[in-house]
Amino acid sequence: MNVVYFALFVVIIKPVCIIIIIIRTLIRIIDLIGIAVVLRKRILPLTCDHAVGVAGNPKITEKNADYEEFKKALNYVNTTLAKKIAGDGEGATALFEVKVIGAATKAEAVTLSKSVVTSSLTKAAIYGHDANWGRILCALGYSGVQFDPEKVDLYFESKAGKIKIIENGVSTGYSEEEATKILSEEAVTAIADMKMGDASATAWGCDLTYDYIKINADYRS
Repeated sequence: MNVVYFALFVVIIKPVCIIIIIIRTLIRIIDLIGIAVVLRKRILPLTCDHAVGVAGNPKITEKNADYEEFKKALNYVNTTLAKKIAGDGEGATALFEVKVIGAATKAEAVTLSKSVVTSSLTKAAIYGHDANWGRILCALGYSGVQFDPEKVDLYFESKAGKIKIIENGVSTGYSEEEATKILSEEAVTAIADMKMGDASATAWGCDLTYDYIKINADYRS
């Protein structure tokens, strides 16, 4: 009987199953094609029309008030998206923003801000709500930019308030409790005043958490 059942499976049931799988696959493909057609006919023309000016808005051909307004709006959109991307890092619990002010040049301000926001020790301190200014000063130091550490002022800021951590490279004797409160928000900003010029730059990143290690250790490449 087992041989008979096996023969029936091979001759009848198996081909039927294969046919059913093929039909379901074809239906899925047709559905996807239908979705693509709808997107192409209804959604894409709307976005493209606005992008190429078909919406009927007058073209901006000079640096006037309309130009400044558009530039302001575009910068807001790009900045918001950049912050969303940075704050949505693997395992992140907080957006970490670094503002460098008073730098000698724009290029140096960018380098300094990026050095701090990418510092693993600093990112870990942000996760621990620890106002570890030594790690930030260290990150500024190995950025390659020449500056006087005895002139640097450092602040932490969030929705919970703002606190000055160091002045002229020395601790202000700040309240640890107040600093922890400020650093416990979902978005935290470190402000470093280099007192070397008028240039500034801002960089965005996120904190470094246990989950970052877990997420990146749980899969294989």
